[in-house]
Amino acid sequence: MKKRFFCTCILFVLYTCSFAHFSIIEPKHTPSGNLQHAAVLHQIAEPLQFYVITENNTPAADVPIEISIISTPENAEHTHISDSIIYTNTQGIAQTYVTLGNVAGTYQIAASIENGSKPSFCVYTLHARASNWWIFLLLGLSSGLILFLFGIHLMSGGLQKAAGDKMRSILSSLTRNNFIGVGVGALITMIVQSSGATSAMLVGFVNSGLIRFRQTLSILLGTAIGSTITAQLIAFKLTDYSLGMIAVGGILYLFLHKPIQKNWGQAILGFGILFFGMEIMSDAMSPLHSFQSFVSLLYTLENPLLGILVGTIFTAVIQSSAAFIGIMIAFASQGLLTVDASIALILGANLGTPSTALLASIKTTINAKRVAIALLMYKVLLVLLFIGFVPYISDFIQSRTPASTPLHETLPRQIANIHTVFNIVFAIIIFPFLKQFEKLMYVLVPSKETGTEIITKNTRYISNKMLSQPAIALQLAKEEIVRVSKKIQISLELIMLPFLENNKEHLHMLETQRDEIKALRDEIRAYLLKIKFHDNSKTQLQELFVISHTLSELSHINDALTKTLHRRAEKWIERNYAFSEAEYIDIKKFHASTIQLFTASMRFFSENNIHDVFRIKDKANKQTHIALELEKKHFVRLLKQEPLEMMNSKTYLELINMFKIIGNHAVNISKADEI
Repeated sequence: MKKRFFCTCILFVLYTCSFAHFSIIEPKHTPSGNLQHAAVLHQIAEPLQFYVITENNTPAADVPIEISIISTPENAEHTHISDSIIYTNTQGIAQTYVTLGNVAGTYQIAASIENGSKPSFCVYTLHARASNWWIFLLLGLSSGLILFLFGIHLMSGGLQKAAGDKMRSILSSLTRNNFIGVGVGALITMIVQSSGATSAMLVGFVNSGLIRFRQTLSILLGTAIGSTITAQLIAFKLTDYSLGMIAVGGILYLFLHKPIQKNWGQAILGFGILFFGMEIMSDAMSPLHSFQSFVSLLYTLENPLLGILVGTIFTAVIQSSAAFIGIMIAFASQGLLTVDASIALILGANLGTPSTALLASIKTTINAKRVAIALLMYKVLLVLLFIGFVPYISDFIQSRTPASTPLHETLPRQIANIHTVFNIVFAIIIFPFLKQFEKLMYVLVPSKETGTEIITKNTRYISNKMLSQPAIALQLAKEEIVRVSKKIQISLELIMLPFLENNKEHLHMLETQRDEIKALRDEIRAYLLKIKFHDNSKTQLQELFVISHTLSELSHINDALTKTLHRRAEKWIERNYAFSEAEYIDIKKFHASTIQLFTASMRFFSENNIHDVFRIKDKANKQTHIALELEKKHFVRLLKQEPLEMMNSKTYLELINMFKIIGNHAVNISKADEI
């Protein structure tokens, strides 16, 4: 020992006298051991390594380095350094081990070399964790993940409410133009913040008949691109500003009263909570650096098949590829993921996305199932396209990363970029072949339906999954109302046949229509009451009133047809009555004008064309005038004591009156928007 100490002193003197200047730094090409975690009274898993270079930046060999403890938690004892003086090897590297003290907290270890008049040193930080550290790890991960997912949910809700009725116009732009479809898919996904949720919406829209399967193929490509925007936002290092965003968003949401301000406040608040949750997750994972079993497990994800499997399962469980990418970014920022593992997990995240749509397609039409299968096929093709390039992509990324920059500083951004490039490149490749892809889907998912569609009394458009999005929910309810009106128009057209043909079969058809319409009315009414309105939007509440009012007017028309006139028709057939030739001609014309008035009113409800209002008012005035003329002509015939006129007078006048009432209810539909 004395001999070694004597040699060390001689070396110090030699280096000092020759005025050689060395610098001690943290090695970049090999693990330094800095920022390790270990349990109290345990030795760190990896050695602390120091790199000494000359003035010419070449490794310096046989340079003595003095290691000392410069900071420990209060009252910490038993901190121990294996070798307090160490020597560099031919690569300029020297290493030693440290046993942490008995108190959890931060320990700082200094390494220094005598360097003439300019000594050089560097400081490493080690963290001692309590024996029950894994409990705090799980708490930190779970709470951070919950905040992260809640932030996404809150931000999505704020954006959807801020978009408001624009969601309606987005839906109306779903034309056959595939370029527009891609843009619409990306935009809706940016608002909803989940490609899985958007694809599930598309399944519902196709199932209800709002859009065609063909239109969804381009939209699905857009949803994949839209989901990458969220990942790009998450990749920005905004965790330091998360509390500021929470404060700003909270003030807007809690203290301002205008809906648009509150909605944007909610979105900003969610954005801040999202990053705050990421920071908690990242901090909670820091002890895993030195947990060798976990690090080794993560390295196994470099196997592409295993990485894809893990990414698929986790994405399917949390139902959001953007959320899983965010969790990956948190892991990568702690240096727990390699480039190869990240690429495999990204492919898995894409493959897990269709799970939401596949679940939504259960018990739906063939075309709705085709939407979910099409999305699955997209993702399978994407994985097959890129899986063979994983090593080359990894080498390219690492070659573009400066050697002086730690991988954990660049990998989070690279993860977001890879996710974006994969989906954009795939969209560009598949876009020209959408027609061929559509034909492939018809082959893979053949139609099992035969004959014409059987219209049942079940609702076709409304979906409980859309209740949280009022603009879309109201549009679906409106489509359902139009469907009800078509059924009532059938009843309106049928109602004259029992009087003209004395045939009871038409009465049975009217009874069937009555039951179907009543069931639809009750389901729609219950659905309207469940729609979750945000901030009591006046526009949406007005539209709800118009839809509800229209449903009530249609219900009155249905009662007039299937109750009052139905009973009158039964008596008419029992007594074998018949109209006179004049009555026959007049009542048919008046019935036809009533149908025209009803059709015009429902067209106004569906299209909301202001020009239809004037046409409806004009038709209503003519309807009233015709009713008076028919009553007057009938009165003249009664004075002539015509037998059929005398016998049918009560029924004839009641038909005129009921058609007039039906016309008034139809006109009331167009008046609701004026209130």
